[in-house]
Amino acid sequence: MILDVSVAQTTGITVEPKYLYDANDNRLISKSSNNEIVTVYNKKGQKLLEIKGNKYIEYYYFENLLIAKKENGKLCYYHYDLFNNIVFISDENQNIRLEEIDFVNDAISKIMRN
Repeated sequence: MILDVSVAQTTGITVEPKYLYDANDNRLISKSSNNEIVTVYNKKGQKLLEIKGNKYIEYYYFENLLIAKKENGKLCYYHYDLFNNIVFISDENQNIRLEEIDFVNDAISKIMRN
């Protein structure tokens, strides 16, 4: 568990944890003044479920590869090349989704159009 130690030491005030980690350094809880995110991992450290308020995001794997994600009741599928690199993401209707994959930060975001 990580606390804002500098505030607690200088003021003597107990500080509510903003983040909670497990023994494998996976972030389980992230809190801010108006938001709380709870994350569930499997034994391999793969994210299975993320809860943001009343929004649930489920993650599905085959062996070590993320193959699908379900958000707001809608599935999207991850497609890989022979070297296990994500080449595109599709929705339930096999439409390719316009998203950008940030391999450095292991993040995927929607591409903004002008």
